[in-house]
Amino acid sequence: MVATAKIATYQFPDGTFSLQDAQDGEPGFQSYKHTAGFMLAGFSKTITAELAKHLNSGSLIIGEMNDGQYSLVGATDNPLYIKAAFNSGAKGSDKRGYTLKAEQDGFMWGVLPIKSTVVTALTLLP
Repeated sequence: MVATAKIATYQFPDGTFSLQDAQDGEPGFQSYKHTAGFMLAGFSKTITAELAKHLNSGSLIIGEMNDGQYSLVGATDNPLYIKAAFNSGAKGSDKRGYTLKAEQDGFMWGVLPIKSTVVTALTLLP
């Protein structure tokens, strides 16, 4: 991680965020694939502008698990690329918002646990 990099934080609807890894490949050629999935509820110019920041821009994703443990997927030399899909919902009770997915393979490690002190030391974007 780059010490001078700034990060953005997002709040997700309950039950819509996950980080995953999968080991694959022939013996001697194995690597991990990192995957992140989440949802941003709503539809506004603010959300649309925020998502545009991720277009063709690699990301490292840090997530807080249900038990308070933080985990990291991606790397500065092998970032994840976030793809967004919007759904307006067909009726009033349907979820309206963006479903986002990111994946990248070629890692020699799975989802990486990180200390909370590392996360609190990161500089947030205004």
